[in-house]
Amino acid sequence: MAPNPFPGPLSLGPSPTPPGLRLATLGLPRGLNSLEILVVRTLFSQTATRGHLFVDDERWGFTLEDRLRPFGQKVQGETAIPAGRYEVKLYDSPHFGKRLPLLVNVPFFDGVLFHGGNRPADSEGCILIGREKKAFDWIFDSLSSKLVQALETKRGSAYVTIWNGPGSADYLNGNGQFV
Repeated sequence: MAPNPFPGPLSLGPSPTPPGLRLATLGLPRGLNSLEILVVRTLFSQTATRGHLFVDDERWGFTLEDRLRPFGQKVQGETAIPAGRYEVKLYDSPHFGKRLPLLVNVPFFDGVLFHGGNRPADSEGCILIGREKKAFDWIFDSLSSKLVQALETKRGSAYVTIWNGPGSADYLNGNGQFV
């Protein structure tokens, strides 16, 4: 297991990428021809999980998901997917009427997409991605089209690594304080 790269609160400050936060720093694999997506979850509450989105080590914006729960505990449409590494493929979504990135082989979940939305109720188990945040549980300026373009341009494989940042261990053990 890789050492904890988050010795204290993760400060994302004004720099585009936190100093030293890279896939290699986290001890994560990186494919030569793959697009690498990193989601670092940093804030947790009874209703939402917010994080930061990186693509090929460049900070793009924010993520918003449903509430984080212990592995294997799922409430339909109200639970964030388990942390881990997943393959990402483009999928023609009949619900949204466009191509969107689909996470493959997520335990306990089917049809997990990266897509636009503003609040946890828009997530339904998916990962909302946006350029800006308005509040803890509100993001906007969707990045889904930009991510689709990056996937199409790369023409190789794509993977996402979802990392539960500081504070998640206590939260997942049921001892965490809600924001």
